[in-house]
Amino acid sequence: SKLLDDLYEDIHWLILVAGYLLADDAQGETPLVPPEIMEYSIKHSAEVDINTTLQVLGSPGEKASSIPGCNRTDSVIRLLSAVLRASEVESRATRANLIELLSPQMGKDIMWFLRRWTKTYLLVEEKLYDQISLPFSTAFGADTEGARWIVGYLLEKVLSNLSVWSSEQDLANDTVQLLVTLVERKERANLVIQCENWWNLAKQFASRNPPLHLLSSSVQRTVMKALVLGGFAHMDSETKQQYWTEVLQPFQQRFMNVINQENFQQICQQEEVKQEIIATLEALCGIAEATQIDNVAILFNFLMDFLNNCIGLMEIYKNTPETVNLIIEVFVEVAHKQICYLGESKAMNLYEA
Repeated sequence: SKLLDDLYEDIHWLILVAGYLLADDAQGETPLVPPEIMEYSIKHSAEVDINTTLQVLGSPGEKASSIPGCNRTDSVIRLLSAVLRASEVESRATRANLIELLSPQMGKDIMWFLRRWTKTYLLVEEKLYDQISLPFSTAFGADTEGARWIVGYLLEKVLSNLSVWSSEQDLANDTVQLLVTLVERKERANLVIQCENWWNLAKQFASRNPPLHLLSSSVQRTVMKALVLGGFAHMDSETKQQYWTEVLQPFQQRFMNVINQENFQQICQQEEVKQEIIATLEALCGIAEATQIDNVAILFNFLMDFLNNCIGLMEIYKNTPETVNLIIEVFVEVAHKQICYLGESKAMNLYEA
């Protein structure tokens, strides 16, 4: 209806303005809270009741104005909590089967805002600032209950979006970009892997269960990247072993089962088989994209097992250009992301593959 369309239009612009106001675009460098925002929060912190601020932040299902003392809360955190309230309305409408009343554009705006906010504010690095706002460090600094709560909330939102909006390519894409942002810094990843929802996501994705297997291949690639980055968070060796067993082993097992069938050459063009091969190749690109200096040795060895098999696939799928292009893309991604970290002998292994 026109009323809803006008409302969504207003919300769209308000979220964009809030996102650009609270955080700068930071390409390739650590994003910092804009100095004007930090100064504003510090200047007004004497008037702020921290406990009420945390209550407003941590109860997105309630009207902020219904919380006693809500006018004595940090304005920056109030702005974030307003976006979380819009997100919560979306979640509740989803649970009530009212999806047709929702706007995918609003969902996309919320994801864009939360990713931008997460990069800059979540586990704010105090050593990078001369002064830090007490409400910020208390609400989402390191070792705070607020940071743990918000990580759990964002993860739940990601899972919900991937289940409900799998057919909305742009929204699903923004959602998995938020997932990557949550794990690309070790400190955040350490919180993420403590959430049960993270392990649920890993198991669902590895076993290609619905609805995750309905996501587009580029979105699945980014999910794989996030899962691999999460695997390098701080865990004891037994938990880490369990994690890799649940994430990478089923994926490797399925691929080997498919290509080692005696009649693989006869069945390779069947849609189901082709989809399995394509899903594997996309996941390999995602694994390569997750390369960092401290994980390259493990990922290189894992990927080399696949690369050797991919050469044979080039011959088998020579009449299927999209599959051949994807195989080449796997090699390009591995070379592009890893070769700068490899010693001479490993670079030679890759070259000879």
